[in-house]
Parts: sequence; C-alpha cells; structure tokens
Amino acid sequence: MRPLAVLVALACVVPRFAFGQEAADPGAAEALFQKARPLMEKGKLDQACPIFEESYRLDPAPGTLLNLAACSRLTGKTATSWSQFVEAARSFRRKGDDRRAVFADSQAKELEPLLPYVVIKIEAPPKGLVLKRDDSELTASSLDIKLPVDPGEHVLTANAPGHKTRVVRFTAAARKTLEVVIPALEAGEPEKAPPPAIELGGGGELGGGEPGATDDASARRRTQHIAAFVVGGAGIASLVVGGVFVGLTAMKTSDTDDLCPDKRCTTPAGRASLDEANTFANVANGTLIAGALLLATGVVVFLTAPSDDPDSASIELLPGPASLLVRGRF
Repeated sequence: MRPLAVLVALACVVPRFAFGQEAADPGAAEALFQKARPLMEKGKLDQACPIFEESYRLDPAPGTLLNLAACSRLTGKTATSWSQFVEAARSFRRKGDDRRAVFADSQAKELEPLLPYVVIKIEAPPKGLVLKRDDSELTASSLDIKLPVDPGEHVLTANAPGHKTRVVRFTAAARKTLEVVIPALEAGEPEKAPPPAIELGGGGELGGGEPGATDDASARRRTQHIAAFVVGGAGIASLVVGGVFVGLTAMKTSDTDDLCPDKRCTTPAGRASLDEANTFANVANGTLIAGALLLATGVVVFLTAPSDDPDSASIELLPGPASLLVRGRF
C-alpha cells in the first residue's frame, strides 16, 4: 500500500471540476474546499472531512469527492472511502477524464481487500418493517447480502407498526464478514425510549462481545507503539554513538601505528595513544551492543502490539552511511 501521505498529496492536487453540473452554491463550495484542503494536509481530519462533505453537497464536483474520499480513508472509514472513490471514478469517466478515473479506481482497489462486511438477517420480518443502520435507512433488498461497512461499532434499529422496537449493536472488523440476526419483533406498542441494545460480538453470536474491548485494545496498541518508538529511538541513538566511536577508534589506531613501530609502544605518547584507542573501542562495543538490544526490543514491542488488523502495521529498517532509519506505519 502506498504511504497515505502520497494519497493526500495526489488528492489535493486534483482540481475541482463541476463539469457543468448545476450547483446549489458554487462560490460557497469553493471557499469551503479551499479551507478544508490545508486542514487535511496538516492532519486536522476531524475538521477537514465535514467541510469537504459540505463543499460537495453545495457543488457535487468529482475533484471534491476525491478529496473527501482521501479524508475518509485517513480517518479509518474504509467502506465510506471506498464507495466515494468508486463514485469519483464513475464521475470522471463519464466526463472523459480517464487519468483521474484510473487514479480513483486504483485507490478503491487498494481499499477493497480491507473492507469489513455485514450480512443482516431478521427473523419473521413483519409488514411495514423500517430498518436503520446508524443514520442510514435500509430497504428489504439490503437483507441477506454482504454490505460493506466502516470498521467499528454500529447500531441496527428495527421498527414496524404494532411491534416493539428492536435494537442490535455490532462491531465490524477489517477483512471480516459478520452475520447479524435480528430476533423477531415482539407485538406491542413501540416504546417512547429506545430499548436496551442487544450486544453482538465479533464471532456472530448474541452477547459474544465485551463493551469497550475494542477501545481498550486500541489504547493498549497506541501505548505499546509509543513505548516501542521510545525504546527503538534510544537504540538508534546508541548505534549512532557507537558508530562515532568506531570512527574515533580507527583514527586513534592509525595514530598509534605511527607512534608505535612494529606494534611496540615504548614512548609515553605511544602508550597514551594506545590507551585511548582501547577506550574508544570499548565504548564503541558497549554502545553498539546496547543499541542493537534496544532496537530489537523496540521492534518486538511494536510488532506484538494488539491489533484487529495484523497487516496494518509494518516496520522497516533502512541503513544509511552513518545512521539507521526506522520507518513504521500503523
């Protein structure tokens, strides 16, 4: 997968084109777009995404939708982002802009293997059934098929005339398909207040999940990642110091060779140079060993962090002439 920074850069350089579509307020849409783009570049996604969405509502330009899809992806809303990239590709292709259509298609294809899916079933569906997933209303045609959803917690609400409301809560995870079965609705008048939700765990069985487990895992993962980079950073610093002392050892050894012909240090200057070379060598060995151990510990801590998506974390060690760069993604 390409780094997400590249995605932001590519999306942000795509200009907005309405392609002659009638816009509710193109001036306001442009102002909102110009406000949202730098916010996304600075990582202020909670501010940028709603502004992109409002800009697109006022002026449904494919370029705005492309930026909105990138913003949704960066916030972890993979299914939302996938659908937005797909729609952007269709819009660009309808207008003959194949280059941008290909780009949008490529982003959608990258996301597709990561999508969570849910299959919604309901026992004995009554007449007049109204089913909602979060804030979206679903029709009967949405039942019994795989629907892509964003990772995280979702709420299903089932209503029907002459029946009590049924609420089911489930958690979707990347690359997994979850079957959600809504029990038959009981006869009676709908409650004024929503009834308690039925918790559905990740295994597809009622009551199989523990509330807050996902949040706890995320908190532990973040803490472990921070600790890994702190320990790994200390290891890298030690390796750099060790490399410096390796160079000093080589320089002092060269001086010692000049002062001690035939490896015999008979002069005070020669003996002092030999002592300094040995000291530098000992420091180099100690810091290199400590650095390697710290870096290895950091890598282990990083890779053993809890995760719902084992492929979402990666780490690379990139050696340089006088340094070692650790690059991580999570």
